[in-house]
Amino acid sequence: YYDDAAGILRMVILSAVAPHRLLAPPNPPMSLSDPANPEDAIGNHACLGSMSDIHEGEEDDEEVAAKAALFAQLAGTQEDDLTLRPDEELRCVLAIIRHGDRTPKQKMKMKVTQAPLLALCNKYLDSKGKQAKLKSPSELQDLLDVVRQLLEELEMPRAKPAEASLPEDQAATAADDTLQDEEFREKFRIVKTILEQGGQFAGINRKVQLKPLRWASPAEGEPAARPRVAEALLILKHGGVLTHAGRGQAEALGSLFRNIMYPQHGPSGGGLLRLHSTYRHDLKIYSSDEGRVQCSAAAFTKGLLDLEGSALTPILVSLVTKDTGMLDAYGKGASEDIQRAKAELYAQMTLDPETGTSRCAAPHSTTPLVSPPASPKPAEGVGRGGSAESSVHGQARSLSRNASASASTIRAAASALKLAQGTLADSEAEGFVEGASNIEGRPHIFPMPEQPLETLKTMHVLLGALVEDLHQLCVEEQRPNADAGRSYSVLNQDPKDWVFEDDKPCSGERLLLLYDRWRKLAKAFYSEKKSQFDISKVPDIYDAAKYDAIHNATIMGPKIKDVYLTAKVLADAAIPNEYGIEPEGRLRISTAICSQLLGKLLADMAYMREESLATAGHDINSPLRHVRTRIYFTSESHMHALMNIVRYAHLGTGSNGEALSSVLSSEGQEVLASTRELDYMTHWVFRMFENKSLPLNDPRRFRVQILFSPGAAHNPLEVVPIQMNHTLPVRARVPVHSKGEVESANCMRPVPAEVCLQFQEGLESAICLNHYHGPDFPSQRIPRRARAAFHSRSWKARSNLTQNHSSGSR
Repeated sequence: YYDDAAGILRMVILSAVAPHRLLAPPNPPMSLSDPANPEDAIGNHACLGSMSDIHEGEEDDEEVAAKAALFAQLAGTQEDDLTLRPDEELRCVLAIIRHGDRTPKQKMKMKVTQAPLLALCNKYLDSKGKQAKLKSPSELQDLLDVVRQLLEELEMPRAKPAEASLPEDQAATAADDTLQDEEFREKFRIVKTILEQGGQFAGINRKVQLKPLRWASPAEGEPAARPRVAEALLILKHGGVLTHAGRGQAEALGSLFRNIMYPQHGPSGGGLLRLHSTYRHDLKIYSSDEGRVQCSAAAFTKGLLDLEGSALTPILVSLVTKDTGMLDAYGKGASEDIQRAKAELYAQMTLDPETGTSRCAAPHSTTPLVSPPASPKPAEGVGRGGSAESSVHGQARSLSRNASASASTIRAAASALKLAQGTLADSEAEGFVEGASNIEGRPHIFPMPEQPLETLKTMHVLLGALVEDLHQLCVEEQRPNADAGRSYSVLNQDPKDWVFEDDKPCSGERLLLLYDRWRKLAKAFYSEKKSQFDISKVPDIYDAAKYDAIHNATIMGPKIKDVYLTAKVLADAAIPNEYGIEPEGRLRISTAICSQLLGKLLADMAYMREESLATAGHDINSPLRHVRTRIYFTSESHMHALMNIVRYAHLGTGSNGEALSSVLSSEGQEVLASTRELDYMTHWVFRMFENKSLPLNDPRRFRVQILFSPGAAHNPLEVVPIQMNHTLPVRARVPVHSKGEVESANCMRPVPAEVCLQFQEGLESAICLNHYHGPDFPSQRIPRRARAAFHSRSWKARSNLTQNHSSGSR
């Protein structure tokens, strides 16, 4: 503001006293708040606080130097290659960001057939019949009333016939019914306790899902078009609350964007705040429905716009737009493909080489009332294997085709594969891939532990030992009814208000609840009765191990290290391969999840190209020319999906039917291939630049820069001492886009190639591969002219619009 005001005053004064001085350029403005190194100014709340905090402390020079060196190493000091070429302007900044550090997500599942719960499911069932999601206060209150009613009925004393007077089979049935009632009572008590926490349904961190498992014909008097739910799966989700560390990470990243994502010097300088104050910044921030995602978006906005105060609620209400259709992963038509990938993954991870059977529980699936069209499958023989393998691979790749798939199905398929090895030996053998599963006749899964079943057994033993230690701590606790540690309100408290208490669990969690959390994980991970591993619990175990290694290391003791390292090995194999095993499958799943987000990204760039062409004759500081910023906050599933799309989008075809080249450089491909974890605050940044020296119809006029960061993907045992506020730093972004060999005439360094066309056609090809042409794509919120860009996949056809733009019509 002051720079712009000074420029106006200079023009007025010089016009009156020395008009000839107007031709001389003014001295570049010097801001006392902007040091030479932007990242030194913003600090890194996710690492060491601000640099001013370091110098204001009482540390000696050696401590200050050590912290500054660690700060520079972890946060990165590059300006994301924002050195603009002559006649080039930044036109668009698009970022997709995962939420910050959170408490472990907890989930309780139970099958229900009680009439009041089924009535509730029918009442709130979505239009596709997939689930009833209860999240609003009124919906949760309805559920709490039903649970209280059912608990009263279950706890009423019942007259029991003497077991001696009953036949043997009836006595066994009565005993089973009694045991089942006891299990229901226990689970309903847990549901009631969780729903009653806090005294009222305030906040955004609890959710209940009712998913139909079995359907029945409509009752008399009901419309025949809609069947009734006869059995449902109740899923209660709690936890997963953004921590003080997560809010600090989000604020620090927003501050980082403000300081290095926008030009600070030159005719287009002044940074983001100058753009915002002069109404040349077109900013919108979107979030999914999850509470931790919304809070991360609000904290990021606070750092991005340098807003005052500690409360996030006003920011959340006024500046963050919730878009569940675009940024939530559920209900996108990828469920069947994901179930097939999980079934193959679970079968291979638990395959016993001695018996040829898989010791795993089948992926749980539901039966929706209306299923979306299945994703197109690759042609027979595409990918690995040939016709000699088709009959055998058909069993392995269709383990979850039916919603009622069970563990016996998986074991039978694994046994059939082992018996068919003689037939497979006659066909072409697949090559050995280092670090992959390398099971004969099965698709390679990479990465995979060398002996996954033995690693799972080790994990089971370690969990048992950890649970024993935690149980002993609970027994030895002198004050079992003592208050828990201080809780932290992410919506109202600044991260600096958080206080570390050495003898208490972080985030207000009680020691007994900490023990119960690990006890339930250990019990669910391995079934002693069935001798089966539940691989779906691997991500939860890793999540809990990393959280406690960061926040509760002093309480957990040395055993948490072994648990974390073992869980990390298993999670590296399980998590990314849940989104597909082979490139074609990964691309199908990813485009189903991200279709609407991809369309929005393309629409953002198309809209800015149209504005650029329509205002080509105006100066960069004209109020008619804007910099479009769109920030999309979402969860881990979108991060994996977007990563797979960027890696494999070239598998489709371009507008002329020819093969596409990858938008990634060789270094970028190596970076993404070696990335095992997409941790909190993982983010992708797409920046579009315009070169005004090129003709309007030249497709090279625009270029796209792609930056990637895996977030806080560090080993917490090595990076996070107590004095660093329990917070993992976010890794610096690295460019992954392809780079050309051409050098600019005015710049003696290689410049990024014009990858805008490749990027656009790759994403459009990925969308067409998924055959997604729903009514919401492109979204009706996208401007009409930008939506029209999708109906023609030719860049040249859109470039012909420039003649109309240059003549003044729009």
